[in-house]
Amino acid sequence: TPQQKGSMSRRAVCGLSNNIAQITLKGRNPGTYELVREVFSGVQVQQQQVAAQQKTQVAEKGAQREILQDIFGSISLKEKQDLYQEGVFYNVDGQRFEDGRYASFLKEAESIVPKSRQITDPVRTFAYGTDASFYRLNPKAVLKVHNEEEVAKILPIAAKHQVPITFRAAGTSLSGQALTDSVLIKLSHN
Repeated sequence: TPQQKGSMSRRAVCGLSNNIAQITLKGRNPGTYELVREVFSGVQVQQQQVAAQQKTQVAEKGAQREILQDIFGSISLKEKQDLYQEGVFYNVDGQRFEDGRYASFLKEAESIVPKSRQITDPVRTFAYGTDASFYRLNPKAVLKVHNEEEVAKILPIAAKHQVPITFRAAGTSLSGQALTDSVLIKLSHN
């Protein structure tokens, strides 16, 4: 129980038909209490609820996020500024950027997957930025691997450079599992 100026206080809120009664028990000693009863009419309660709702709506309106459009025409919501610092790499869709890790990863991966099977240009990565779903994320790079050995050699390099990897086969996912804005590994024979 909260203490105020040497007295003890206990509160209870009870609903009485359309009225709300707030009962406060006050006393200097735990065994002796003075009963104080405040009754709020239904109108007062409604006014308090409306005021609280308006405060919430104003707060939500202020929290609306800006709509962004990238060079490919993809539309997304701008992330809340308080969640992410500008210039800091976060492993979250839409927050990954080239801070040197992708260039280092691709250079080291060249010994396994030749440059002819590495796609980094925006036009071709745009083609891999969608699947059968209506989602779109444009990968930083697409690597076309031919066998499991190449995958087994690439994964430790990705872990070393902290580069997230997503796998893609035919691109028939209806819920965006084959999409990333990081590195996409294309499993194919071509």
